[in-house]
Amino acid sequence: MDTTGASDYGDHVVLRYGGTKEMVPLIRHEQMLDMLMERARQIVQGFGNLDTRNMYLFRHEYSSPTLLYPITSANQITPGCILEIILVDRTEAAVIPHVVEPESYMLPTFCDFCGELLTGILRQGVKCKNCNRNFHKRCSNAARNNCGAAPTTPGSSSRPPMLPPLPTTPTGFPVTALSTPSGLPHTLIEHSYRQFTVCKVCDHLLVGLMKQGLKCRDCGVNVHRKCAMELASNCVLAENAISRVNFADSEAEAASSSDNIPLFRLPGQVGVRATEKKNLEGWMIHFILSDPERRLKHYWMMQANAIHLYNEYSEGIGVNPNRVYRIIPLAEITSVVQNNGKSVLAKHPPHCFEIRTTTNTVFCVGEDYHAFSGGPPKKIPRSMSVRPTSNTTMWFQFIKESLQPPSRNEDNAEQALEFANLYQVLSDKTLGSGQFGTVYSAIQRHSGKEVAVKVISKERFSKKGSGAESMRAEVAILQQTCHPGIVCLEFMCETKDKIFVVMEKMNGDMLEMILSQELGRLNSRATKFLLVQILCALKYLHDQGIAHCDLKPENVLLSDMGSNFPQTKICDFGYARFIPESQFRKTVVGTPAYLPPEVLQRKGYNKSLDMWSVGVIIYVTLSGTFPFNEGEEISEQIQNASFMFPTEPWNEVEPQAVDLIQKLLKIEARMSIEKCLEHGWLKGEQLYRDLRDLEVRLNTPRYLTSPQDDVLYGPAPPTAIR
Repeated sequence: MDTTGASDYGDHVVLRYGGTKEMVPLIRHEQMLDMLMERARQIVQGFGNLDTRNMYLFRHEYSSPTLLYPITSANQITPGCILEIILVDRTEAAVIPHVVEPESYMLPTFCDFCGELLTGILRQGVKCKNCNRNFHKRCSNAARNNCGAAPTTPGSSSRPPMLPPLPTTPTGFPVTALSTPSGLPHTLIEHSYRQFTVCKVCDHLLVGLMKQGLKCRDCGVNVHRKCAMELASNCVLAENAISRVNFADSEAEAASSSDNIPLFRLPGQVGVRATEKKNLEGWMIHFILSDPERRLKHYWMMQANAIHLYNEYSEGIGVNPNRVYRIIPLAEITSVVQNNGKSVLAKHPPHCFEIRTTTNTVFCVGEDYHAFSGGPPKKIPRSMSVRPTSNTTMWFQFIKESLQPPSRNEDNAEQALEFANLYQVLSDKTLGSGQFGTVYSAIQRHSGKEVAVKVISKERFSKKGSGAESMRAEVAILQQTCHPGIVCLEFMCETKDKIFVVMEKMNGDMLEMILSQELGRLNSRATKFLLVQILCALKYLHDQGIAHCDLKPENVLLSDMGSNFPQTKICDFGYARFIPESQFRKTVVGTPAYLPPEVLQRKGYNKSLDMWSVGVIIYVTLSGTFPFNEGEEISEQIQNASFMFPTEPWNEVEPQAVDLIQKLLKIEARMSIEKCLEHGWLKGEQLYRDLRDLEVRLNTPRYLTSPQDDVLYGPAPPTAIR
């Protein structure tokens, strides 16, 4: 149930169609209802054609047995109410009840609805005047019992602009909603009959003394075991079968309903559809291995890298997003195994396959009616216009494929299987992409920790293999590094056509943080806080003889985009090089905007190229612009201080910051990393306390401050986590 109250929306109403919501201002005037209908039409048109459908608005009334109340006038609309958009197919054949009268039978006669014998001496049942079928009195008005012989002309009945009250069953549900083929599979159980009963499929008697056939737990239909496969999937719930929701069995319901509320409060974000692709859906029967008696029936939908089990599904509307019974993340699935054994309970058919999870829960899915079938039926089902159910074989194959890493080659099944057993790649969560591959979010199966997986396609590498060698060099460097300021390599797997590199996952990068600011730049306090972390990690690399060669804000990852003082980690070592002291390299590397002139001019470079990149990072962080223009000599631009540091915004920046940038952006005699860390701009009590607070939050050994800083500034008091 949607718990959103009127106070959350003020003088607004919410139009809802499936999983899409939009908040619309409530303006009282004569054309208000027409305006809402027009807006509802615009919402629905984004999902399909309305040429063959009629559209209606219903108001949520949780005190009403039907929960939905049709809107026929503007006076029924109140501020804060939720209006559900309902589509009805114009070509849908009208549901016609039987016209019956009592009948006395001289010969044994069976009910054409439930299949049981009409017992008694006189007036054993009723007979329809139109279709001449025979029923029990209790079956003649059943929700699923439609008079097919009644003259109906699809589309001949015209409905008024607003939906009139519909005839309902004793349960309060509209007849049209329950009598059409639902696509809902039957839950068949072995049954012993005390009365003579015929099969719904072949119309032959169910013979035997005990367990003569199968009976649907929900709608009561009866069939032979051999005819179970031919039974149409048109099950409906019997009267009083619907009970209140057991919230203890549906813990995910509150989370799913609250997840969408913040979107309404964001400007320009209402009514945005989710981008996740629904891969497979349909009604499925399942049970938990530890509780085989409790056979459940839910609408399964694969989306957002998880299997969602919904309690409600309606044609033309879709699932009710607030009635989620359970969500099974793919990351929690350890294996999918086909069942070739016997039934867990003798009275039920065997299940088709099992889903085993990290929580030691085993979901048994589907029902294998072939185990009961001894041959083809002697008569086809009466109803042929039935929406097919989801094939359990299709679900089995699809889940198995979803557990595999993206785009794997069958020749590499062993290596890919090893990777898939350890990690579940969330293929719809792309963190970034580069020249050779894409970075996805993934879940480590045994711990549930979220990681980042770089999937590199070897087809993108040149024939000379330089790309592959660069990738292996990056992995080799990451394997040798261990520092809180450098992204951690967790696992690497290589197949014939792919390379999978698993690293710890961060939540954004420094460039994103800069651009997200109102002025497009950071203040000095935040810049110094981030810069010291970068320099400490870079000093560790230089001490190992490693030059990063592609240092830029995009390659500085952040732990928390919502914090002004997050932890940083350097990533992307694709261009990194081992450069010993007194040696130089001439290979062009990195991103030109952050590279010193000696790299671009191929004059030879060493680890000091990273210090030039640090100077550019400081410049772009404080100003939001690049320091140099293309087409002009960098040396000439450096000499022009008025060009490099214009009044706006540099008049707001400390002179010490400008001094540090100038000493880093030197072609000759560039500042070393040790002297950079000792620069006066990177000293001060406030910076010390910010850095010490981060070390305390991370609960790691000190790597940003030293005991000498404690003596100089005094011990940092405990502060609130920012």
